[in-house]
Amino acid sequence: MALNADNALDSDAFALGVIFAFCEMVAAGVKQLALSEPATPERMQAILPEARRMAEQFKVELYLETDLIQTDLFPAYQAGGKQVLLIYRGDALERYLALKRERERLSLGRGYAGEPRRRLARAWGKLLSYSDARINELMAQNAPT
Repeated sequence: MALNADNALDSDAFALGVIFAFCEMVAAGVKQLALSEPATPERMQAILPEARRMAEQFKVELYLETDLIQTDLFPAYQAGGKQVLLIYRGDALERYLALKRERERLSLGRGYAGEPRRRLARAWGKLLSYSDARINELMAQNAPT
């Protein structure tokens, strides 16, 4: 881990290390799409130039998401008010945006419950290349009671 002059963890260096690792994983085909850690807009702007350089190095794409899809895969508070980089190749961004539109459509029609809600969370987990077991764990932790 990177330490700054005060021997404290350098959070920007850590965030960029995570992005580097995910760029490599997406480039290698291990993941279809990966997420940076959520960051404030100010922090994201500070790390974005280096993140873009990494993406170019690995020949992957970045998408700055300011309103990450909310499903039962992750706690609702996790990305609230923060920005996330989506790291991807191919059609993963289009598939993510389609899931997001479906989530919005279901929410407007009050259909975001039961099986449609679970199906959407599972599709999001699959796009992130999570195993079925991991998707089930996350949904059990984050589903409404």
